Amino acid sequence: DLCYFPPYSHPFSSSPLFRTTAHPLTHNLAPPPVPSHLFFLASLLLFAPPPILAVPSPPLLLNITSTSNTAATLSWSQPADNGGKPLTAYTIYAASPSPLFYASASSALPSSLLVSQLDVLHTLLSAIQQAEAGGEEEGPDVDDIFASISPTLFLPVWSGGESERSAVVSSLVANTNMTFFITASNDEGEGARSKLVWTVTPPSVPSALPPPTVGEVFFVDDTMKMPVYWDATDPLVAGGLPLIEYEVQIDEGFSADEYFPNRDQRGPFHTVGVTSEMYIELSEGHASYIIEVRHAKNQKGRHLASTPLLQFV
Repeated sequence: DLCYFPPYSHPFSSSPLFRTTAHPLTHNLAPPPVPSHLFFLASLLLFAPPPILAVPSPPLLLNITSTSNTAATLSWSQPADNGGKPLTAYTIYAASPSPLFYASASSALPSSLLVSQLDVLHTLLSAIQQAEAGGEEEGPDVDDIFASISPTLFLPVWSGGESERSAVVSSLVANTNMTFFITASNDEGEGARSKLVWTVTPPSVPSALPPPTVGEVFFVDDTMKMPVYWDATDPLVAGGLPLIEYEVQIDEGFSADEYFPNRDQRGPFHTVGVTSEMYIELSEGHASYIIEVRHAKNQKGRHLASTPLLQFV
């Protein structure tokens, strides 16, 4: 409260004096007004809608850093936008215009679907290559071609955590065109694909065959013969190149312990063409034969192609 005192005689002043009285429990002074911009900020905090959450944007800078006949190494950078939530995983998808890729992946895709879509995958690969040659990340028709491909043809071949920035995709097929893309995921779901990248796995020497098998012994005139069979039909063992020939080694009358230490000096080699059988003429007095499809050959070279078979006659 303000109390007014009238002027009084003072040797040094002729001004009136004021005295203030404080009331500890009540006062009549109004609080200062709150600026309008503070009301605006408070309303934003109290009444603003929650942030819109979404799936991540595509991972960036997908690149193939190295390729072998059975694997490819890919690297990438994190998406520009995580969708408002932490990333949880990356997934790499792969497709190929070669049916061998789907056979090696044990995919249950219908053969009719593969036949109808392999030409489209060839077209997609050509479009990506043309776009790269023209200096663009992707050509204008790549997305349209991609949209016409059945999503089941792109198989998930690798998945890893959000901290990963590279991966090795294995179990590929030699001498095969491969196309890859990668996606990022958060708790809202899986985001859109990255750009498409491609590579060609190099060819290799043939891989190992299972042991040969034998059929029943039969006679031609007075000569005993025994058929020997091996699997020459599986193209996955050929290293991505046509097979040229097999070398079959036959050793008579030895046990396995006698054969293996010096097998390079044992028995004759029989060079046969691209076939899956041959007939052994059996000699009298021998009770055991060790048969080995010793080498399979293609243009890259030859490789030990089977486990020896110890056959008692």
